[in-house]
Amino acid sequence: MSAPREWQISTDSLKNACFTYIPLAGGASYGAFCVNIIEPQIFKRLFSSHNLEIANSLWFNAHLGVGLYLYSRKHMKMAPVYYRVMYSIFGSVIFNFGSVLFWATTKALLPDHPAARILFGLTSGVCFLMIGREYLQYVDSKVGDVLGRNTVRPE
Repeated sequence: MSAPREWQISTDSLKNACFTYIPLAGGASYGAFCVNIIEPQIFKRLFSSHNLEIANSLWFNAHLGVGLYLYSRKHMKMAPVYYRVMYSIFGSVIFNFGSVLFWATTKALLPDHPAARILFGLTSGVCFLMIGREYLQYVDSKVGDVLGRNTVRPE
């Protein structure tokens, strides 16, 4: 017995959710988690006793978003599923933990002004996301050469 037709999810909808919307939500969570690292008092004030649960949820979503984004990239499609999962988890952990390390160390160098710190954190986070996206597009453009198809953009 199968589920009613209106309850069934198409594979295109599932792919769209997993590889477009979840990475977008992960990027938003990454930005919100940045605020928690740069100015933790704001989270404590906003979410009182639930600030740790909220922060951990944002942290998890940031990992999930980056991991699914990496998993869906063109250059990863050549690898067996086991390696795609392993490389995606590794890339997500390195990216997110590297960002947190950067924010935690630079906040000591920033002025003791919450708005300036938050602006710095969000700006650097957006820059990291954009540079990562550009890097992956570059790597994906080189995959065609390896497979015998020229997909490199002219420079």
